[in-house]
Amino acid sequence: MKTKVKTMLMSLLMCSVCCAQHIKPRPSFPGGYKALQEFIEKEKKYPDEALKKREAGTVYVVFTVDTLGNVVHPKVATSVSPSLDREALRIVRKMPKWIPSREGGKNINMDFTLIIRFSAPPLPPDPEEHVYRLICNDLPKELEPPVDPFKIYDVVDTMPSFQGDLMTYLYNETRYPAIAEGTGASGRTVVRFVVERRFYQSRQGNQAIGFLRCHSHHRQHDSRVSLEGRGTQQST
Repeated sequence: MKTKVKTMLMSLLMCSVCCAQHIKPRPSFPGGYKALQEFIEKEKKYPDEALKKREAGTVYVVFTVDTLGNVVHPKVATSVSPSLDREALRIVRKMPKWIPSREGGKNINMDFTLIIRFSAPPLPPDPEEHVYRLICNDLPKELEPPVDPFKIYDVVDTMPSFQGDLMTYLYNETRYPAIAEGTGASGRTVVRFVVERRFYQSRQGNQAIGFLRCHSHHRQHDSRVSLEGRGTQQST
């Protein structure tokens, strides 16, 4: 029994040695994997065509590292799009010499598969869409923090209402900003606010507006906002 076990162990050892002798070291980029990734990121230029189409993905490029370390015969094995494929091939063709693979003490030609990932950068903010924080200097200090969201009701028996004619008030109070004159700027500003249960007295009447949020298509329309009275409505 012991003889059989020893024979099996010797066979496995000999097999491991033989397999190890047949494993060829892969070609490598000078400086190692980290240097390779740094080179790719430095050289990578996102094609305009790919940006417009929001193309992204992973391109697999196969090439041969010859006995002199030259990168030859690059070709795309897994494609993403024509523009990204071309960029991947351009990066590979610009690479410096690699450290070639060796066998039996001699340099040999060996294929290598390189993965190049393309992730489209985030889109810039839409210049026609703005969100602004409103400045309401006449609001008291106790109303400056946002209203507790857990105490805001969306549906109630009696909805809040403006005291008076809202449209007349908006018409009388709206001032076209001087900075917008001559620009042709126009559009709609939607103002959302919370009508609180409490209210306070000011020289203009009762106030019960908590915090405000404004969505506008034009910066000029939001330079200054003043709201008086009580209510929750949208202006167009």
